[in-house]
Amino acid sequence: MVKSLDTYVQDQQMYDFRLLSTLGLTSEDVKYFDGQEGMTAQGAVSLDFIADIGKENEVVLRAHSITDKVNRLNILYGRMAVADNECVADSRFFSADAIGSKIRVASSNDEDTLNVLAHEEYTIVGIANSPNYLNYDRGTTSLAGGSIYAFIYIPEDGFSTDYYTEILVRLDGYREVYSDEYEDLISEKKKVLKDELEKRGEIRYQDIVEEARQKVYDARKEYDESYKSLRVQRWGHCQKIYLLFGQCCRFRMRHRIYAGNQVFSPCHMGSLWNAVRLFIH
Repeated sequence: MVKSLDTYVQDQQMYDFRLLSTLGLTSEDVKYFDGQEGMTAQGAVSLDFIADIGKENEVVLRAHSITDKVNRLNILYGRMAVADNECVADSRFFSADAIGSKIRVASSNDEDTLNVLAHEEYTIVGIANSPNYLNYDRGTTSLAGGSIYAFIYIPEDGFSTDYYTEILVRLDGYREVYSDEYEDLISEKKKVLKDELEKRGEIRYQDIVEEARQKVYDARKEYDESYKSLRVQRWGHCQKIYLLFGQCCRFRMRHRIYAGNQVFSPCHMGSLWNAVRLFIH
């Protein structure tokens, strides 16, 4: 049994570490870990969502992005999903007959979930096993019912997000699973990866803070420019009124001037101009 598991792990390039961060992980984080000696890393996205799969009741599915360097799928029927609105479904709960059917994203999902998924429905093009799921348990969730019904895998572009939820790391070289050699290497790398992940988290935090500051600066700049433009427009209107007053003075108008329902004689023009000047402030 151990030999069979060892073969499966090697064939599917199963990960040794799964790195998570509450701030999300970037492509730069992936490059950093992938560049470390003796390891291969790939970013991935996962999301729980409520789905309509043609059953009487809606179910909760866990969507994963497809990875090719780590955690490869074992396609049993059909083919790998290529287009961003295609998916590969869980062989435990979907048969070959499901190929061609659609999984619809339920409207009962919250706005954040709807925004992460790029499409309202995904077409099943393949049925597969995943190294993420070595037994029948599909995990728990905070969504309705509390448990995951099944998994699906979709191309990375099937998600509308600019960050990864996890980084999958595989240590280079062959070591039999459960062997002392393997366990010793895992213990050695665990602390190193934990420390490095914390450093990357601090960088990510600073990037988020700087991005927020830039947005505040841009908003303030836009406000100042709009306010300045408004003052220029008001000043232009007042100059036109001032020219009218000047014309009135040059022609020594003795007649009364009507402005709306108000009546102004030439002696009132200076007071009116002072009031207009206040309009631009």
